[in-house]
Amino acid sequence: MVRQRRRLGHTRLSIIDLAGGQPLANEDGSIVVTYNGEIFNHQELREGLLARGHRFRTRCDTEVIVHLYEEDGPECVQHLDGQFAFALYDRRDGTVMLARDRWGLNPLLSRCQRKSSSFASELKSL
Repeated sequence: MVRQRRRLGHTRLSIIDLAGGQPLANEDGSIVVTYNGEIFNHQELREGLLARGHRFRTRCDTEVIVHLYEEDGPECVQHLDGQFAFALYDRRDGTVMLARDRWGLNPLLSRCQRKSSSFASELKSL
């Protein structure tokens, strides 16, 4: 994890919720995620999170990631079934978490330079 001030930018094809944009944050904006992929079990995860009091603003599968992180921290990836790569920024402690699915179906590439870090799911983006 890296402790620096970060800004997240994002470009992707939205399939599930065309109105829901990214980066996407939790209710108070303290956790922000930018993401590529698909969470296959997002509906069941959403139902469990709603039962625990989380509020959703979109129907997008991306939003379950920030709420799972609120519940389980970095271990949230253990609950995700799908193909994905994401960056999550926790403003509370200034950390950035990069993660990808277990099989690496969506690659996660990174580049660190002196004053910046970049990440993408395609090499041409870097």
